[in-house]
Amino acid sequence: MATPPEEIIGQMNEEEQGMFRSLATAGGVKKAEILKKIQTYAAENMEAWKNQKVCVGIVGDPGAGKSTFINSIRGLKPKAPGAAEVGVTHTTEVATDYPHPARPDNLVFVDFPGVLLEKGSGDQRDFDIQQYLTKFGEKMEQCHVFLVFSSGRIQHNAVQIGMKARDMGKKVLFVRSQFDKDLADKQNDDPEYFDDKTEADLMEELRQDYIKVLKRVGWEGEVNPKDVFIISGRLNHVLKGSWDIPKFRKSVFESLGALQRMVVINTCRDFSKATIKERGDIYRSNMWKVAMAATAGSLVPYAGAAAIPGR
Repeated sequence: MATPPEEIIGQMNEEEQGMFRSLATAGGVKKAEILKKIQTYAAENMEAWKNQKVCVGIVGDPGAGKSTFINSIRGLKPKAPGAAEVGVTHTTEVATDYPHPARPDNLVFVDFPGVLLEKGSGDQRDFDIQQYLTKFGEKMEQCHVFLVFSSGRIQHNAVQIGMKARDMGKKVLFVRSQFDKDLADKQNDDPEYFDDKTEADLMEELRQDYIKVLKRVGWEGEVNPKDVFIISGRLNHVLKGSWDIPKFRKSVFESLGALQRMVVINTCRDFSKATIKERGDIYRSNMWKVAMAATAGSLVPYAGAAAIPGR
């Protein structure tokens, strides 16, 4: 079934609609010139995402599950080449890039330190957010979305860093990782809890606790519960879409622009089955570009619709 002209027009931005309006009113040689321009534009824009770079910033407490998540989101096991070292309880002064192996130039996860250390010493000094920004501010500016990780406790440092990322205009999401361990502990230590409650109840309790802790350690402003995610960063749980992984993936996805979304869906292994629908939605919204790039004027019959007043 053909896509209705009105739906096609609704999928175009203002520049694209303008080109089709020009095509609808042009004639003769001019029409051929505009059509060629549209075909070139469509072909270039279908590939434009390959020139984009998406950076996801991550900060949090040592042992919060950042490294496990960074590996899993890239489809890597802990000991695989290029994997982040798991089990480290000590942060350094280095912000480490972890490129996605499928497209290392397009998608990068940046592990930011949560503390500053004295040079040549293992002793943590008092945290100075301005000094931190001097060292890492430019790198933070390059990130499109920022994740604050916790495994039950959260340091004041990570909260300050998260607030600065927010002040830079970044979408900040909060992740309580290692829910698989939380669940196992609850089942072992308080099995009666599940006589009248569920995993979802426990997740909501942990979510609300995370928000309280954030406020207690200095987060300024409201925290939307929809921005707090309870997950396990282990590879099998990420790939299966366990617990809040689908919502988390959707929130990260929606914080990106159109071309950045194309990077993600063409690079990452699916978080969950919901990704399949989003992948289809994006490609359907660009269907006219696919047609124009692949054929000679296949959308010319729709050009008249582009001139509909008020569209």
